[in-house]
Amino acid sequence: MIIIEALLIGVNELFVIKNSLHQSLGKLFLFGAPVSFAIFLWLLWNYLIFGDPLFFALGPYSAHAQQATLAQSGQLITKGNLFESFRTYMDAVLHNAGLFVAINAVAGGIVLFLNKKIAGNISKKALLLLFLSAPIIFNILALCAGFSSLFAPHFNWAQTIAPGAKWFNIRYGLLALPLIAALIGFFASWRKMAALIAIELILLQGVYMYNNGIVTVIDGNKGISSFESQDIAQGIKKRVKPGESVLMSIVSFSPVIFKSSIRIDQIIHEGVSKEWKEALVSPERHAIWIVMTNNESDSIYKALVIEHKNEFLKYYHLVYTANNASIYRLK
Repeated sequence: MIIIEALLIGVNELFVIKNSLHQSLGKLFLFGAPVSFAIFLWLLWNYLIFGDPLFFALGPYSAHAQQATLAQSGQLITKGNLFESFRTYMDAVLHNAGLFVAINAVAGGIVLFLNKKIAGNISKKALLLLFLSAPIIFNILALCAGFSSLFAPHFNWAQTIAPGAKWFNIRYGLLALPLIAALIGFFASWRKMAALIAIELILLQGVYMYNNGIVTVIDGNKGISSFESQDIAQGIKKRVKPGESVLMSIVSFSPVIFKSSIRIDQIIHEGVSKEWKEALVSPERHAIWIVMTNNESDSIYKALVIEHKNEFLKYYHLVYTANNASIYRLK
């Protein structure tokens, strides 16, 4: 009798486990299917247009290719250096959050582990911090692996490698804000005085940033990614007529294209233009105008000026030049 009861209990437990497993698999499929389908569509889109499902990750215009260029020029200082990667990203976090807010967060971390009123043992609290720190860990590892880059004028190595260095990707530090916000919340919940101190520090940081500027805005206005080719955009707008083709890299001049107000189908650019590869060898067959930067970062400059040694000047003459770029017209 006891054996039969034990068997019945065991069978019942198996049914419970089976039902629980079915529910778990159902929820996994429910939430995973749309995400998986979106990923599939993205890979299919890359394959149909570029012939490579991983073109976005490994193609010549990907972040991977950009980091390879930086590494060749010796500017990817964080690659292979975990300490420098950690220091660089923490610097970005500090500039985005601010010193006073960072102090507030550190105090919140201490309160989290020492305040017994906060539920959970040390392991659970550590797991919570690890979960909230995932974006920070990812960015540090990306810098160390050479998949990402982060630049600021005040870095110790910046002026040695690139004199006049500018801001670049400093906004990555914003990903630490959820962790910082949670830690400040733990500190503020400790005591009424702690809540008052937290508010005062946040207000103090706000006043400081108001007077000295927000680093992400500074990056956008003065950084490497800022728009500095207003004159080129106006030069194109005044000269290029409807229907005239323009050889121009969308990677180097995406803001210029939209500021110039010319139609996108007038532009021969990388990615989808069938004439792109041939135009880098014989531009006179396809383009009336050529717009290029004055350095190797532009694939057009690299092809026409460096690789083909300015042969295109037999067919084109310079109509406008600036510090960063030049405009040529077919003779």
